[in-house]
Amino acid sequence: MRRLARTLQMLSQGRTIPEIGVELGMRGEAVEAMISHLVYDKYLLNVQCEGCGLCARCCSSGAERRMFVLTPKGEDCMRSES
Repeated sequence: MRRLARTLQMLSQGRTIPEIGVELGMRGEAVEAMISHLVYDKYLLNVQCEGCGLCARCCSSGAERRMFVLTPKGEDCMRSES
C-alpha cells in the first residue's frame, strides 16, 4: 500500500501523528506535511471538535485534538490501494 493511502487508513483508525510517523519511519514534521497535502488535495477534511461529548478521542479527555474525516476522494484512494 502506498504511503499516502496508508496514512489515510491510519488516520481513519484514529491513529496519532507520532504513531503514524513510527509506522512509516517518518518524522512528525513530515507526517504533518503529508496531512496538510492530503487536506489541500481534498482527500481529508479537517474537523473541529465542538465539545459534543460523543467522541471519546477529544471531548472526554478535554484535550484539543485535530481530527480528520475521509472525503469520498480519500475513500476511493484507500479502496484502490487494497
